[in-house]
Amino acid sequence: MKKGSPRTGVRGKVTRTNLPTEIRQDQILLAARKLFREKGYHGTSMQDIADAVGLQKGSLYLHITSKEDLLLDIVNRAHQDISEGLEAIYQLHLSPSEKLKQAIRHHTSFIARNREALWVLLEETRHLSPEKRKAVDTQLKRYTDIFASIIEEGMRIGEFRPLDYKIAAFSVLGMCNWLYRWYSKSGPLKPEEIADILSDIILVSLTARPDETPQPLDKRQ
Repeated sequence: MKKGSPRTGVRGKVTRTNLPTEIRQDQILLAARKLFREKGYHGTSMQDIADAVGLQKGSLYLHITSKEDLLLDIVNRAHQDISEGLEAIYQLHLSPSEKLKQAIRHHTSFIARNREALWVLLEETRHLSPEKRKAVDTQLKRYTDIFASIIEEGMRIGEFRPLDYKIAAFSVLGMCNWLYRWYSKSGPLKPEEIADILSDIILVSLTARPDETPQPLDKRQ
């Protein structure tokens, strides 16, 4: 390619920016993700995004097609990043308990390190069109189904006590997902330590038997 010749982006747009199209698109995505987290999808204008990356408003459309598609790209990237690790864990030859423990650690660690992305995924996807939202919901269902499958396997082999495995999966994800609201990097616990605590709570609940009475902590300790 000759110097100064047009570059074609992943969306088929042509740009003469000094930065490679892929790098500029990443900058736009990161800026939009931060703004959507801080101001909300509707509260963020295209001018806000342009200002954040040092572009003219019209120049944004050399890299993106619309604000809604930008939101969808953010959601899809977050889902892809978090799903790849979970899929790998699901394929491991481990006990259901160990799989669930690793899945919780993976999920919790990702949220702690990508709070902005999870915030947008969990809070802002409602602004997508019905068609795009349906595609996102299908992706999220696959993720939930993996957790449900791990729990169902544990129940089937007697490792976990009989429960509604789908409700159990929703409960596990609910506990983990809430980190995007309260987790702080300046807190006393690392993401892995939080994951271990959540795993302990969840696994004790799944393996406890109805006739087992929890022993109280010794208050003198």
